[in-house]
Amino acid sequence: SIDKLHQLKRDLEHKNRALESQVVELLRSSCPQLVQNARAVQAMRTQAEAALVHADSLCASLPALAEAAEAAVGAAQRAVEGRARNGALLRNQAQLVEFLDVPALMDTCVRSAMFEEALELHATAQAILAAHRHAPVVARVAREADARMALLREELLQRLQGARGLPEALAAAGLLRRIGRDAEGALHAAYLRGRTAQLRAALAA
Repeated sequence: SIDKLHQLKRDLEHKNRALESQVVELLRSSCPQLVQNARAVQAMRTQAEAALVHADSLCASLPALAEAAEAAVGAAQRAVEGRARNGALLRNQAQLVEFLDVPALMDTCVRSAMFEEALELHATAQAILAAHRHAPVVARVAREADARMALLREELLQRLQGARGLPEALAAAGLLRRIGRDAEGALHAAYLRGRTAQLRAALAA
C-alpha cells in the first residue's frame, strides 16, 4: 500500500506538471490577443472622449448658430421685400416719372395762382407715398411736395389778409381749410387783421 501511495503521488505530480504546461501554453497563445483587445478598448475610449468633447463644443456653439440662421433668414426676407418693391416701381415707371415732377409742377401752380391744381398734386403725392412708403425716392419727393404746401399756405394767407372782397376771402379760406394747418379762429383773425389794415390805409389816405 505504501508503494501504491508513492505511485499515486507520482501520478498526481505528473498530472500537475501537465496542467501547468497547458496553462502556460494557453497564456502564451492568448496573450497577444488580450493585448490587442486592450489596445482596441483604449482606442475606443479615446475616440469616445474626443466625440464627447466635440459634442460639448457643438452644444456651446448652437446659440450662435441659431442667431446666425435667424439673421440670414431676416436678410433674405428683407431682400425679397426689396425686390418686390423694386418690381412694383418698375411696373409703375411712367407714373413714377410723372411723380418726380410733382414739386416743380406745384411751384408752377402756386406762381400761376392755380391753387386747386397744387392741392390735387399734393394729394397725388401723398397717395403714392402711402403705396410706396419704403422707397427712398418717393419719400424725398413727398417731402419736397410738403415744402411746396408750406409756400402755398403762405401765399393763401397773404391773399386772405389782402382780400378786397368777401368772395376772394372765402375762396382763400376754403383752400386753407383743405390744407388743414390753421384753425378756424386763426383764419378769421387773419382776415380781420387784413381788413383792419386796409381800412386804416384808406382812412390815412
